[in-house]
Amino acid sequence: MKIQGSYDSGEVEHLPRLNVAVGGPQGVGKSTVLRLLARRHPGYEVISVGDQFPAGFRSLSAADRARVRAQARERLSSRLLANHDVVLLVDLHYLDLRESDPRVQPPEILAQFNLHVLLVAPADALLTRRTSDPSRADRSVSMADAERDVSAHVEYFGQETAFGPDSLVLDCREGPLEVAGELQRHIDAWLQASRP
Repeated sequence: MKIQGSYDSGEVEHLPRLNVAVGGPQGVGKSTVLRLLARRHPGYEVISVGDQFPAGFRSLSAADRARVRAQARERLSSRLLANHDVVLLVDLHYLDLRESDPRVQPPEILAQFNLHVLLVAPADALLTRRTSDPSRADRSVSMADAERDVSAHVEYFGQETAFGPDSLVLDCREGPLEVAGELQRHIDAWLQASRP
């Protein structure tokens, strides 16, 4: 597949493979930012790992949740490995604090991404987004939980060696258009550096 990156002068080019993981607490704006990027760049492919989970996922037993996650990881891994010349944006969670081991993405999956992105927002903004989205009834809407979720993600992302040097944290207080623009600048820089 050929796509047009915003770094060029309008010509359509064959681009190197770029797998981008975009994670963060639920309600931070991952899906919105990725939709904006996909709208601007029709050749970009967006995958939401959460879309692979059945309705009522949280009510499944721990063993069944683990099985569903393993199947989703297998499908994701196959798609990441098959990517040769497209910007693949993956909406995922690095952590799920509701699980006994909250690190829901194993190192072998993380290693398949060229760029790791963490979207963050202040806990009060996260809480506002969560309470205004009725489709997200599976997540706590207390300020304490929102604060814990944000701080756990920031701490994890800062300490996780699997991410390597190509990782960034984007503050979502600016709004989705600005965050999408900043992420696009990093994608463009990565693609530019990878050109022969």
